[in-house]
Amino acid sequence: MPKYNYSCSGCGKEFELYHSMFEIIDKCIICESLDIERKPWLSFTTTSKNNSGHLVKDFIENTKRDIEIEKEKLKGDYND
Repeated sequence: MPKYNYSCSGCGKEFELYHSMFEIIDKCIICESLDIERKPWLSFTTTSKNNSGHLVKDFIENTKRDIEIEKEKLKGDYND
């Protein structure tokens, strides 16, 4: 189930709830006020220099290279 963020004008608190996208939440879970608002999600993407995508790509490339080396070793062992 997705997580939704809410803000209550009655008590000024924010809260999170997991629920179906078809379920309607109409009151605060803290003070039971009917004056709540679902807050929009922020983007999942980030613009950070610490992006781990290059690490995954490097790992895949290194693994492919290691597999090719092992294949060549096995060919040599098989032909001996």
